[in-house]
Amino acid sequence: ALDKSPERLLAVRNNCERLGVLDVVGVRKDARFASDLKLEADAVLLDAPCSGNYCSEEGWFEKRILGDIAANARVQKELFKSAVGLLKPGGVLVYSTCSLEPEEDELVIDWALKKYPDLTLEELPLPAALKFSPATTSWEGKALDSRLALARRSWPHLSGTEGFFIARLRRH
Repeated sequence: ALDKSPERLLAVRNNCERLGVLDVVGVRKDARFASDLKLEADAVLLDAPCSGNYCSEEGWFEKRILGDIAANARVQKELFKSAVGLLKPGGVLVYSTCSLEPEEDELVIDWALKKYPDLTLEELPLPAALKFSPATTSWEGKALDSRLALARRSWPHLSGTEGFFIARLRRH
């Protein structure tokens, strides 16, 4: 598990302990530079930094400007490039955010599908009880890759949970 924040690494360690996950090593490192480690991975979870959730975070609109969303999307793409660089052929990359902003979710995956033709989006085996909806396949009047319907969103008003986006991609 790579993160440049010691606080987030502590949270990862605590969550792994709570869930009984024993085979995770936390490394304080900006994941954009993961290639320095000279590793290859069968699977990568990219839980990308994001704007968060305006539905549940008090004062969200007062803390953010539109430029923040664009800046997050740039960092997310840099992290995505790094993650793909680690992935073995046949490997799986799961991309997630707790954002409801398409610029940080569907538009990042749309960009990735164009940039990396050896990636395919896969259906997610999620329980129906979680009430995830298909991701959007258009934004601001522009059609996105139709395969985005395989990615999923959790809407707070439907699921009773935080908002969330998740996409599963396989490298061929």
